[in-house]
Amino acid sequence: MTKPEPKPQTSSPAKPSVARPPAPVKWRWNPPLWAWIFIVAAVGSSSYVWYRQRQLSTENTAQISELKRQLRALDENPVIIELKQRVLDQDARLEAALTEQQAKINALQQAFEVTRNVINRDQRGWVMAEIEYLMRMAITRLQLTYDIQGATQALITADQRLNDLADPSVLQVRKVLSAEITALKSLQRPDIDGAAMQLLSISNRLYLLPPARQPASQRLLSDTVEETDGTFWAQTWVKFKTLIGLHESNAPRTAAAIQSELYYVEQLLRFELEAARQAALRLNKEEFDKRLINARNLLDSHYDRNHEQVIRMRAELAALQESKLIPALPDISGSLNELRKLLTKYPSPLKVEPAQ
Repeated sequence: MTKPEPKPQTSSPAKPSVARPPAPVKWRWNPPLWAWIFIVAAVGSSSYVWYRQRQLSTENTAQISELKRQLRALDENPVIIELKQRVLDQDARLEAALTEQQAKINALQQAFEVTRNVINRDQRGWVMAEIEYLMRMAITRLQLTYDIQGATQALITADQRLNDLADPSVLQVRKVLSAEITALKSLQRPDIDGAAMQLLSISNRLYLLPPARQPASQRLLSDTVEETDGTFWAQTWVKFKTLIGLHESNAPRTAAAIQSELYYVEQLLRFELEAARQAALRLNKEEFDKRLINARNLLDSHYDRNHEQVIRMRAELAALQESKLIPALPDISGSLNELRKLLTKYPSPLKVEPAQ
């Protein structure tokens, strides 16, 4: 019996191998050591700065509250109350002087209105009355307000009105009048505006003045020299404290009190300069000198006299006090007297009292 021949085994075709994708690698941040040190330092410094800001804010709030309490205490100080009262009294006197000056101006305006309201008069008599009024007005403006330009213009107008009369009898009046006009024109007008602006400039520079090393009212902050045993380290410690401004004080509120006092002194000094400026504008020489003397006394008492700014300001005040703001005025009543002699021939329609 024959065995069947085995069938040859045919191998199946090999499947192509597929490459598997690599597994994803997990990323991990591993900073170097210096980065960790930097982060910790930044966080620590930020926390310290925040803590210091809060601490400084709390200290500032406490200091402000203490200063406010000290200022409220200063308002009840008798010296400060007296200074305030003096300022109020000076202001009241200045207001009264301005009111009186305004009343004088109103009186002059009323007199002018009276002359304008006079009607139905003889033309020649009216012209003579007008000339007399111009002369009296010139005298009044020169003596009361030192208005040299206004007085000169009034006399020039009076001379023109006399010329319009074409009357030889007024030649003597015109001769005297011409001499008075020449005297007024030759009179140098004082630089009132310049003096007033200089006083205003001085007032604006008061904040530059250093206070006196030892204020005149209470010398409570005088420096004390500490006694040492003479050793090198003790002397070094004293010099170091002097360098950084470290010293013991038994009067913690004295500095604030002196600073407040200097503030009121500065305000009083500003008031004296403003009063001097107003007196200069009113050409009140006596009041002007008085205010300048008060201002110089305040400078000498409360500010450092050796400082350049104080020396310069005192020199400016002294120069203003020595300046001739109010020159010697000429007598311009001669023409009015000559005119009144003519009024016997040409009576004035205005029944007015002679000028004093």
